[in-house]
Amino acid sequence: MSPESTAVERTIGEQTIKLETGRVAGQADGAVIASAGETMVLATATSSAPRGDGDFFPLTVDVEERMYAAGKIPGGFFRREGKSSEKATLQARLIDRPMRPSFPAGFRNEVHCVVTILAVDNANPTDILAINAVSAALALSPMPFEGPVGAVRLSHIGGQWVANATYEEREEETIELVIAGRKNAAGEIDIMMIEAAASEECFDLIAAGAPAPDERLLAEGIEAAKGYIAEVIAVQEDLAGMVDVTKGTVDGEQPDFALLVDYTDEIFERVKTESQAEVREAIAVTDKGERRRRLALITDAATERLAEEFPEQVHLVKPALRALTKKLVRKRIVDENLRLDGRSTDQVRPIWVQTGVVPRVHGSALFTRGETQALSVATLGMQRMEQMIDDLSMDERKRYMHHY
Repeated sequence: MSPESTAVERTIGEQTIKLETGRVAGQADGAVIASAGETMVLATATSSAPRGDGDFFPLTVDVEERMYAAGKIPGGFFRREGKSSEKATLQARLIDRPMRPSFPAGFRNEVHCVVTILAVDNANPTDILAINAVSAALALSPMPFEGPVGAVRLSHIGGQWVANATYEEREEETIELVIAGRKNAAGEIDIMMIEAAASEECFDLIAAGAPAPDERLLAEGIEAAKGYIAEVIAVQEDLAGMVDVTKGTVDGEQPDFALLVDYTDEIFERVKTESQAEVREAIAVTDKGERRRRLALITDAATERLAEEFPEQVHLVKPALRALTKKLVRKRIVDENLRLDGRSTDQVRPIWVQTGVVPRVHGSALFTRGETQALSVATLGMQRMEQMIDDLSMDERKRYMHHY
């Protein structure tokens, strides 16, 4: 007997998306098949108990590209997929960014989200679909996910913003925005992530009469995105409403998901009383190395002083001091307009550039901004040395390769 599936479908902008659950991956905490046109992805979400007393949320997102999705056989001797491509890794990071802050503070359970690309139609990209599919899978799971999260790509084409444009349509875009957000308590959309990128044809299109992107245009795009995000969230809510979803508890005497505490209010107040003045002086030091040395000494001293008073909670002193430092740094920036290195918020770090740093190579340059440096080396090759692309994108060859 085949399992019963539940699906919702809605047209958002010019694109029709479909979310389905219940047909596959029944062992996962949440599983959703999302499709747009003939592009289809499977998103699953699973969780397990925390491992030890880590001070971070162990969320892992993987994007699994399968060459059969595009009717291709993988290149290489073994004719099978190897490690994740660069695009898959970047797509996983794109998913991670809006999902990570959508869990309650102190949640330390292992969470693994996997997106498997099942089919691509070379018209509808997979990245936005994958973000929404992962959010829907988490919304259907017992995990205390504070979503759903909605995502949209806006492309500025012909003087207007177009939602979730196809690859062909994006050839005429000057700039694009990838925006994710979720609803707040008032029912409005809070923006959680913004990615912006100009197209390769941007300058040519502007020269031909297209509007040049500026702050006003981007602000209009961000506002326009909120309506599309709200629609995507509504689709996920509709799907969750059609399925029997029981969310785990995070409070009470026996919560389903225990929230770990980095530090208690009592510890924080004692650390504040003991070390606030010293931390203020330390963060005023503009030299990074010296500032870190002083903060390390303050941490050691505070831990030693409070060890007798809180013998069972001494491990909470360091995170409390870290939180105090963060608060004081932010307060200094807001109230005094001074950043850690002594600059105001409208000052740029000193910049210098030197070319011809490395001998014999075709080109080299050292770029320095403040204490951050980048050494770039360029190599020129013949056209026959261009790279063959072995992934699900529409590109078959690449002549410009940028590695970092």
